[in-house]
Amino acid sequence: MKRGDLNLGRLAGGGAFGLPSDLGDKKIAMLAMSKAGKTYGLGDILEELTEAKRPWVAFDPANNLWGLRVLPDGQPSGLPIVVMGGDHGDIPLEKDAGERVAEAFLADPICLVIDVAFESKTVTRKFVTDFSNRLMRTRSTIERVVVFEEAPEFVPQKAAYAGIQVCKAAVDRIIRIGGNFGYGTIVAAQRSATIDKDVLSQCEALIVMRLTDKRDRKAVKEWIDAKNIGDRVSKMFESLGDLADGEAWLWWPVEDRFEQFRFRKRRTLHPREMKRLGLKASAIELGDARSFVERLKRQLTKTEVAVPADQKPSRKRKTLQASPDPAPIDQVEIEELRTARLNLEGQIVNLQEELRAERQRRRDSERRLEAVRARLKPEYEALRALFEDLAPGENGVGHVDREVFEPWLARARKRGCGRMLEVLLGRPELTKNQLGTLSGVAAGKRTFRAYVYWLKANGLVDVDGDKVRLRAI
Repeated sequence: MKRGDLNLGRLAGGGAFGLPSDLGDKKIAMLAMSKAGKTYGLGDILEELTEAKRPWVAFDPANNLWGLRVLPDGQPSGLPIVVMGGDHGDIPLEKDAGERVAEAFLADPICLVIDVAFESKTVTRKFVTDFSNRLMRTRSTIERVVVFEEAPEFVPQKAAYAGIQVCKAAVDRIIRIGGNFGYGTIVAAQRSATIDKDVLSQCEALIVMRLTDKRDRKAVKEWIDAKNIGDRVSKMFESLGDLADGEAWLWWPVEDRFEQFRFRKRRTLHPREMKRLGLKASAIELGDARSFVERLKRQLTKTEVAVPADQKPSRKRKTLQASPDPAPIDQVEIEELRTARLNLEGQIVNLQEELRAERQRRRDSERRLEAVRARLKPEYEALRALFEDLAPGENGVGHVDREVFEPWLARARKRGCGRMLEVLLGRPELTKNQLGTLSGVAAGKRTFRAYVYWLKANGLVDVDGDKVRLRAI
């Protein structure tokens, strides 16, 4: 471990294990089955980032990360972390404040837990969409880390409804290109099979703890195969089902790191341990975060749009009428328009990605079609030359009375050359190549020669060099 790295535990073979503290351009995925230690390990990372004075924001749908403010004995941890929302929040979460909270986060290097455990999915996804889209309109002056705990809540493999599709597009964008704007990301999930595979493939490093489900292991295997590191980590992959609580593998191909380690003992409280430790909710003290809360509130107030005292918010849209002095637009209407614009931006990003993919597929199809055309061109030219001199009705033997040939057709079919005689009845004079092509028997084959011989021997055709001519009977 290098000086200045985040101290996260011990390597399996001895020695300290850590991650770089500058995660502002990194994309890391943490995967583990329930109760294998994912949230515990994530807490270690956030403790270290906080102590290293690296700002971060974590979206928590599981009501666990507020424990970073508490020691295992129930006393305040002293870590300068603000909790927004949830049942331990310093300030409540406002469903329409996603953009303003993002601006506050950009204006002040704070560490922030946004607890959405008790919010509806509609409220959660709107907040996350607004927050993410606002971040991506500003290049951060200092590196920040954005954490998505229980990531399938935000970027599921299947997004059936418009709200989750828009949220998924916003989160996918910050994961995919956020590093260019100074935002590193950590996505954490219990079920790797349910997280969007495109998002997972974007992550440059995996921290994987115990996984036993076949589908979850398959998702990890696909990531390994895509990075072309299968030979190096096959034994590691096989060990995933046997890892103890807190044990993990780090797979980071770009840094050439393939390490097994155990997370260190967490210094703050994991809420799941409250019962084991004999702690009651009433005994928990979050500590004094007033300075951070006041700072955040000032920033939130600063970014709000002032509403005139005589203007009462109304959710009714006003009908614009011609007037020399039009009334100001309602604040609620402004928020609705802003939300609609951000949603449209998310949809535009999705459509642009789909358009690029469709254009690539079209280019690939055109290349394949052109290759097929080039390959078939000689055969096409040969067939065209073969038939260009065929003229229906020009038979040189006068009218063909089909009834006269019916007995011979029956006999020819028994011999196998019925098709050849049928062709000659329609076109009484053909070259051998033409006759072979139309009847489905190659002219150079022994079968073709045997059929022509039988027809000639029975007085049905004349053969003149390369020409085969139906004889009138």
